[in-house]
Amino acid sequence: MAKLSVATKVFGLTAVEIYKLVLKRDIKKFPKGFWQLPEAPENAITVTRYMFENILSWNDDDFIKKHSGKIYIDNKLYGMLTIVYENTPFKALDAAYPGRFKEWELASTPMGFWNNDTMIQATKWLIEEKLKWNRDDIKKNLKAQVFGDNGLRTVLFKVNGVFEALDLAYPKEYLPWELSSVTREFWNKNTAISATKWLLNERLQWNNKDIINKLTKQVFIDNGLEGMLDVVYESSPFSALDDAYPDKYKPWELNVVSRNYWNEERAIVAIKWMVEEKLRLNPETDILNIKIETFQKYGLSAPMQKYYSQNPKKAIRAAYPDRFKEEN
Repeated sequence: MAKLSVATKVFGLTAVEIYKLVLKRDIKKFPKGFWQLPEAPENAITVTRYMFENILSWNDDDFIKKHSGKIYIDNKLYGMLTIVYENTPFKALDAAYPGRFKEWELASTPMGFWNNDTMIQATKWLIEEKLKWNRDDIKKNLKAQVFGDNGLRTVLFKVNGVFEALDLAYPKEYLPWELSSVTREFWNKNTAISATKWLLNERLQWNNKDIINKLTKQVFIDNGLEGMLDVVYESSPFSALDDAYPDKYKPWELNVVSRNYWNEERAIVAIKWMVEEKLRLNPETDILNIKIETFQKYGLSAPMQKYYSQNPKKAIRAAYPDRFKEEN
């Protein structure tokens, strides 16, 4: 009879007082209709705070690691959760502590929570609010682990990668190869061509003379494209350049040519290119007077030293053996 008398007077008690009776099992559950009262939202906030602060004594880390619907069930608040908060634990938490936590910070997000809008919100929150990163920070440090450490691993699964998440939040503001996290699997001929053109045209804004005089492997490394060069072009800057601008440049035009590049067959091709394309001389005319400085100007110092003893006439005769006999 004692329990019955308590239950009949229950509406004269505070929400917390009623909750204590439920916890002590003096009454089986909250009175019928309690969570439909006009003051139910306010009562739910009070009871939720009491549970977390007085019963569980949770700190922020506890909320992030442990919060779930099971907590409400285990602490006799399933009815409140279902009726007041549509069985959504985060709604109960956010009502009790408005704006203190984001859905993605918690161990479990509401079912069906993730879509493009929520992924954009979460990515921007991570970069702008949580980490307070600028563009350089993003390029240097944004990796899958950063998303994982901040409860956003699911975002990467949904969009299939770090760059995709970034591009969804900031459309066309970044390019994949600007991030340090770009994977080796990303690189192929198409992505490499796009990256090389971006490097030369947009990032460096080089003209033809700049490309010829300055392009080296170190340029690719300094601009985050070492992986591309290694994966697609076996570390050859010229191969990358030639893919982006087919037949526009010759290997020997660049300031740096691999030691292993030259053989005599390539040397002859280069000499004919100099005579016929750059100097526009007819091999039938007198071309034996070309000076060593001309060979050097067009990037042929190495083959001249390696095969022709720095002798221009010897090089010309090698390139046009039918026109110039050694004895003549």
